[in-house]
Amino acid sequence: MRELRTALGQREEAVRASKAFAELIAMKAQVEYGAKLISLEKAESLVRRAHVLVDLAIAVVRLGR
Repeated sequence: MRELRTALGQREEAVRASKAFAELIAMKAQVEYGAKLISLEKAESLVRRAHVLVDLAIAVVRLGR
C-alpha cells in the first residue's frame, strides 16, 4: 500500500484510494478462505471501489499525473 500512496502523491484521492485498496485486500482474503460470506450490497460496494481504483490507475498511467 505504501507504493500506492507514493504513486498517488498529493492527490486528493490518495488516502481514500489507499483505504479502499486495503479493504478490498482484507475482504478478498476473508472470502477466498471461506471465513466470511458477504451480502450482495457489500459485494457491489467493493466492486464499485475496485472500478474507481482501476480508473484512477488508468488516469495516472495515461496522463502521467
